[in-house]
Amino acid sequence: ELLGGKIYIAGGIDSTGQTTTVAYRYDPRANTWERIADLPEPRHHMPLVALNDTLYAIGGFDELRFTPKATLWIYRADKNTWEARAPLPAPRGATGAGVVDGKIVVDSASSFEMSKELTQKEGLFVGVSCGSVVKAALKAAERLEGEQHIVCLLADGGWKYLSSNLWTT
Repeated sequence: ELLGGKIYIAGGIDSTGQTTTVAYRYDPRANTWERIADLPEPRHHMPLVALNDTLYAIGGFDELRFTPKATLWIYRADKNTWEARAPLPAPRGATGAGVVDGKIVVDSASSFEMSKELTQKEGLFVGVSCGSVVKAALKAAERLEGEQHIVCLLADGGWKYLSSNLWTT
């Protein structure tokens, strides 16, 4: 997520297949990555959203059990720490999240729907995160004028969700 001209990444699944707490900040002007404070707990499929001067880490899955969490953390750049905020009303993982009219909106249903649509209509066996990416890209494309492009990276395979209800309905 972009905040203050820098891009942040946090959590994920590392090269050994383990869920991680590691977080980084990228400065595109200097072309450098900087390690920042680790997340309080391991998370993957957790969206980051920047609103005003605050970076929010919303829900996500813990470990590799794909158990959704209701955590809400903010990153305090001035203290290089993550702080807990009031938990979400319900656990959420692999959601789409963004800012609409100055408010953070978290949406899992459209992520699942888009993942199914990409599989059924395009033959792309993708995961829920890809559904979120494509849904957000299509929304952003509605605002483009003239000859502009959006590039999406679909890096989440559908095989991880075979035991979920994603493919049963």
